[in-house]
Amino acid sequence: MGQPVVFQHLVHHGGLIITQKIPISRILIIIFLFFLGLVSVAIATFFLSINYSEDVPDISSYELDLTEIRALATSSGDSLPTHINNVLIAKAEFIRGQVISGGWMDPYTFHFSTFQLVYPDSSSIIIDPVHNKTAHETMFPEQPFFQKRFQESQAAMRSAKLILSTHEHFDHVGGIISASHFNEIHQKALLSQEQRSALLNDAEVLSLFPDNDIQSIPFIEYDKYHAVAPGVVLIKAPGHTPGSQMIFVKRQDGKEFLFVGDVVWSMDNILTMTSRPLFSTFFGNEDAAQVANQIKTLNSLMNDAELHIIVAHDGARRKADLDNKLYWEGLQ
Repeated sequence: MGQPVVFQHLVHHGGLIITQKIPISRILIIIFLFFLGLVSVAIATFFLSINYSEDVPDISSYELDLTEIRALATSSGDSLPTHINNVLIAKAEFIRGQVISGGWMDPYTFHFSTFQLVYPDSSSIIIDPVHNKTAHETMFPEQPFFQKRFQESQAAMRSAKLILSTHEHFDHVGGIISASHFNEIHQKALLSQEQRSALLNDAEVLSLFPDNDIQSIPFIEYDKYHAVAPGVVLIKAPGHTPGSQMIFVKRQDGKEFLFVGDVVWSMDNILTMTSRPLFSTFFGNEDAAQVANQIKTLNSLMNDAELHIIVAHDGARRKADLDNKLYWEGLQ
């Protein structure tokens, strides 16, 4: 018995029209090869996208004038922060190829943590309040979230005099927007005008925090640098997002810190002058050229002994900083 016929089609042969039967086995092979080709193209595209990135230029167009910033940090003459504290609230597993071009498939653990600056009078400033458990489970299912530490950060916001964010992504402002005591803290938060505008049009943030009242959060407009508190200067750094900013902090003991947010996700991006891969910049909708210029500028600051660059999600660097007592674990 012959093979089953899946369909028949007509062919011309010597002026005659002949019905030709095509066996199902041949059809299945054609379909298999077609989908194998699609999968191969998809895999090749993915690997190319995690190994190609915007080149970091030899000369940066992003200017960061430390002399001016340092002068602004001490311009008020008031007491500077004495302590910097940190609490790790959540983690999520990625691959290194999403973080740095050429990182391939090695694992990379994102850390989500909140910082606290403490002044001699025990007043404080919060930097990058992390999102809540509901948002974490939505964005990173089955990844660690430390509820007790989240509650610690929420309590610290209630006693803070000011709450700042390096940019407007959900993991850096979510602690404000999702706070059960939002009406108590929202006037302490301070967004840039760019952060506020982007948040109001961010579908992801609006869906994660549907009960938000972003419009009630105060905001400021500034051109380049803005001294927001003794020892604390905001620095415009659009690229990763329209509202990205770095936060310079000068402590009373003379040590200086530059919170760069998500300009990079690993200190290795700065050390090797390698950007995020095309895969991440495309889906993150960031300006890769601006970020590349910022990486070059940050690399040029690495030889400054007093300045410590803080990368928001680099867990290995966080551990090293804690081991070196650059800042302390736990909020007050």
